[in-house]
Amino acid sequence: STPKKGGEQLHVGDVITFTKPKVKPPTAKQKTAEVQKLPPLKILAETPDYLVIEKLEDLKKACEYFSAHSSVLGADLETTALEPSSGEPILCQLSDGKKTVVINIKKLLKNLGRYGLPRQENFHIFSDLKQLLENPEIKIVIHNSKFEQKWLIYWFDISPTNVFDTYLAAINLDYNEDQDPK
Repeated sequence: STPKKGGEQLHVGDVITFTKPKVKPPTAKQKTAEVQKLPPLKILAETPDYLVIEKLEDLKKACEYFSAHSSVLGADLETTALEPSSGEPILCQLSDGKKTVVINIKKLLKNLGRYGLPRQENFHIFSDLKQLLENPEIKIVIHNSKFEQKWLIYWFDISPTNVFDTYLAAINLDYNEDQDPK
């Protein structure tokens, strides 16, 4: 048996009840005061841990770096629509936890004079990214990979092979108790 507060003993089969203390939610004034105490946000361009890629040679260097130094790589796309055929990809983020790159897809294509061309005519531009994301030795971590993969296939002819989907993992772990499917 284990001692309880006040000297009582707990025994196998005892029922223990936990209660949450009742706490009043903060008022709007209290929330504003808390936000004002926070330090100012750093602008992305001033943060040395990020590299914004707008040139093909920088994309090649980033893909070479991640290929040589990463066994796990997080990936995310920002798009203008839910379906690839009715929108366009704007940004692609890649990170190995140490280095992070944000590929400005639109700017990269504009810099190459290729923005607005049919998507199939730009597949070769992203060959280094394709080689990186399709490398079976690198685990690609994506949230809601079904969405990301349909965009990668449609716009870049890229089909990641070694994917870990954090969305599916959260569902399987029943991570969000408020939306418990049971």
